[in-house]
Amino acid sequence: MGNVIVCPSKKTDMIKKINRLEEENRRLQYSAELFGKINFREKSHESVKDYVREMLKDSDINIRGVPDCIEQNIYENIIKLFINIIDNVFETTDINLLNHKIMIHLVPSTIN
Repeated sequence: MGNVIVCPSKKTDMIKKINRLEEENRRLQYSAELFGKINFREKSHESVKDYVREMLKDSDINIRGVPDCIEQNIYENIIKLFINIIDNVFETTDINLLNHKIMIHLVPSTIN
């Protein structure tokens, strides 16, 4: 094959597209590695259940007139909702600093 002549403006556009695709590829690889190793929801739910169990041991938090199974479900649902909101905020927030994208991921700390 012979040499290919490319218009300078098209070359610049192609380089920008390549850079965008490489950045997207890095982001996707990072996400796949991060979330492929753990089951985020399963680990989060385990963490929440453990935390709520500890909360219910505290007599200042545990409501005597409400059965623990109902109270536990209420607390778990509230905390899961809060975690999902925070996760959504992190996933949809873009922070750019000097041509670098800062990404924040919410991951349970109970990962073994």
